[in-house]
Amino acid sequence: MRELHISKSNIRDTALVDVASPPLAPGAARLKLDLFALTSNNVTYAALGEGMLSYWDFFPAPAGFGKVPVWGFATVTESNAPDIAVGSRFYGYYPLAETLDVTPRKTATGFIDTAPHRAAKAALYNVYTDVSADPAYDAAYEPEQTLFRPLYGTGWWAADFIKQNAAKSVVLSSASSKTALATAHQLRQLGGAELIGLTSPGNEAYVRESGLYDRVVLYDDAATLQAEARRHQQSDPHRTWRRAHAQHRHRRHRLGGAPRRRATPRSQARILLRSHLRRRAPQSRTATRRRHDPRLARLLSRLPRLRDRPAHHRRRRHPSRLGQARRRPSPTPGRPRLQLLSLPLCAVSPHEILEKSCACVWS
Repeated sequence: MRELHISKSNIRDTALVDVASPPLAPGAARLKLDLFALTSNNVTYAALGEGMLSYWDFFPAPAGFGKVPVWGFATVTESNAPDIAVGSRFYGYYPLAETLDVTPRKTATGFIDTAPHRAAKAALYNVYTDVSADPAYDAAYEPEQTLFRPLYGTGWWAADFIKQNAAKSVVLSSASSKTALATAHQLRQLGGAELIGLTSPGNEAYVRESGLYDRVVLYDDAATLQAEARRHQQSDPHRTWRRAHAQHRHRRHRLGGAPRRRATPRSQARILLRSHLRRRAPQSRTATRRRHDPRLARLLSRLPRLRDRPAHHRRRRHPSRLGQARRRPSPTPGRPRLQLLSLPLCAVSPHEILEKSCACVWS
């Protein structure tokens, strides 16, 4: 059988070699590659063949070389697996070679390759779908499926993430790429967001003709989009702050942390009273009126006198959360005698959140 070997050190160095087919192992099946797509996505597989993703490890090759993965259709020519019949056709992940030997485990829609060298890989790449059990299969559109189906899943997940975050405007760079087109297609089905395609002058007509984007903007005009986004955000900073605060509480809850409690009248009174006690003695009638705040008086009426409560009735508070309870020196005449607690306060500026809450989706 013929295989295309690519040098791991220089992906431009390739060789088409003839390799003798080994005897088929027990429980294995051999598939012959019939149709596959070769796009820039496959160049990415080769460029990222080593390292964290390790695409070269899917299909072993001689030392110093690798087999670039492709997506396509293949037919079973030999089978020692009882659940895989000769002549069956499967869509999946194959090497750029004439045949592939797999160790199949039967599933409802096909099989999973359980070869030991692929066990640590993402399950998405080890799944092979039988065309007779695939509701998305259409024999008239096999070439289109090999081109678009691998990255449509990526676009679907990206669109789902964007929809969950309730984005009103979405800017997709490389708007003519398959991932961007798939994302835009799914977002248009979901609705509720303005889709802006960012592309080059050479692809502008193609992107417009796709009909998937509400607006098409060239890369040279991308700075104007950024300015418009900033003006839109600054028009309602409180809304952005509330949304960011709600997302923060949701993330803390998902990670197992308890959401921050709402401020109670007791805590509000302590904070407000402490700020009043720290002020200097009033020097004018205006300052005197400000000191006798009716809101403060209302809160104080609801706040029990801590010093009058028995010691065994006082609630112990952890120092890391509310600080150590301490008695202040005797206040000046006319001020209430209350035991105050040092409360850790945290202030967040809405404008500070605005600078960090803008996100872009890159395809």
